[in-house]
Amino acid sequence: MEKKFNLKEVTEYSLFAPKSKSGLVGDYPELKKNRYLSGMRNDKLLFCWYLGCEGSPCFDYYNSDDAKEKKAALLFAKEHSEIRTSDHEWKRMLSEGKLNTEFLRGIKEFNSFRVGPRVRMMRMVENMLNNFEKVISVDINGSEFNLRSKEGDDLGEKDYTKVKQYTETCISIRNKFSEILEQAEQGFGIAAVQEDKKVEMGTSYLDMKHDSNK
Repeated sequence: MEKKFNLKEVTEYSLFAPKSKSGLVGDYPELKKNRYLSGMRNDKLLFCWYLGCEGSPCFDYYNSDDAKEKKAALLFAKEHSEIRTSDHEWKRMLSEGKLNTEFLRGIKEFNSFRVGPRVRMMRMVENMLNNFEKVISVDINGSEFNLRSKEGDDLGEKDYTKVKQYTETCISIRNKFSEILEQAEQGFGIAAVQEDKKVEMGTSYLDMKHDSNK
């Protein structure tokens, strides 16, 4: 049975999705750390992203055993990456269903990035920020900072050991601000796919798949 492209199955979160004309490396500085990907031309890098990243709308199609679905993925990636390649080279890759070594290596690199763990890490950072805020927002004049008797009664006097521990905790959190902010802003390469974007990608994909089946 032929597999159908279902808009409801588009990954809610995409990894290293294109944002601007500056290219994926410009959008996601993390990719600069990858020796191979950082050296690729922008259009080639984006082409490899469409085929190799599991957050891409045509990832499953490129990895399909169905030759028509694989061809649809190749056509989709070529159109949306606007990759510059000779007609002869492209026709050869399309007819054989086999890409050259440079593209295969780029696709393999993108295969190594996983959406699931990164979404979990992004949410963990958000939860960590929420918890840090609760810790720092504690009222130091509250009864929890008072000395207590063996029976647990509030003695009405400040427990400066607890105050010292609170202060050290706040300083420790403050020292992590820059690192946490960087992680929160970069989002581990994760971008939420908007509904209108899903429709746009899905419609284009269906049209491309329809054309490839003619």
